[in-house]
Amino acid sequence: MLKRMLFAAAVTGLVAGATIPVHSTPAEAARIDLEELWMQTGKTVLFITHSIDEAVLLADRVIVMSPRPGKIEQVYDIPLSRPRGLGARAHPLFIEATQKITELFLSKGILRGDRK
Repeated sequence: MLKRMLFAAAVTGLVAGATIPVHSTPAEAARIDLEELWMQTGKTVLFITHSIDEAVLLADRVIVMSPRPGKIEQVYDIPLSRPRGLGARAHPLFIEATQKITELFLSKGILRGDRK
């Protein structure tokens, strides 16, 4: 329910002309709807997520923050064309971007490799 409320706040902000931060991880259908609305308005949207896949799907630029103290660790430009439909996850640029970000997380100990 919280995700729906935050998504609604983002849509309201886009329609009303506001630039607002949204702290949420929208479902796939909501992501597609939000992308369409964003493409129509061109407004700035700031998403904060813990999902690498979601960040790459939603963003034109992914900014990875370090653990405490939070600093910008790395900035990745995401050159995927829009709209990014369901097939975007299979695109080589999506795979490359998610692998680079995952490798950074692994190198910093934020993620751990496969456990056996």
